[in-house]
Parts: sequence; C-alpha cells; structure tokens
Amino acid sequence: MKQKTIYTCEKCRLEITDDFDAMLKHESNHIAPTFQRPKAITYKRGHDYPICIQIEMENGAIVEYYTPIEVSPPTKEESPRGNEDNLQETISLNSN
Repeated sequence: MKQKTIYTCEKCRLEITDDFDAMLKHESNHIAPTFQRPKAITYKRGHDYPICIQIEMENGAIVEYYTPIEVSPPTKEESPRGNEDNLQETISLNSN
C-alpha cells in the first residue's frame, strides 16, 4: 500500500501531494499586507465605511481595494445605531 501526504496551504487552501518543499515555496509566494495604517482611504459622502483603501504590502507594492461589502454587522457596543439598522442595510445591499 502506498501512503500519500496531502499538504494544504493555510492561505489559499491549495492542496499539494507528497511535496513539502513545494508547499513551503508556494506558501512563501503569498504576499501579505504590512498591517499598518492604509496609505489612502476614500469615503463616499453619507457612508460610514470607505469605498477605496490603499494598503502597502510586505514587498513594498501598494494595492487598492474597492467597494468593500460589510459581511457582518457591528455589535451594539461598536455602533450607536445597533445591529438592526445595519443588518437590514447589509441584506438589501447583498440582494441586488
């Protein structure tokens, strides 16, 4: 009987069979943000969240992310409006 080992990338879930070195090389090729403050933030009037964020990556590149979608409403402790208003807003945004 032949035994196989499947390695799964913790960042993108890619599976590589029997080649640990290939998995290490693959995982090291993912570029992560530096977790600093964003380089630039763009807000749209009347919206709480930014519509565009520029983030510096660990290799020095600046990547721009557009139109974020709220995937989880804030808790009452985080928002003076509470969950109910934000949940309805999130549902209507995602249903279009």
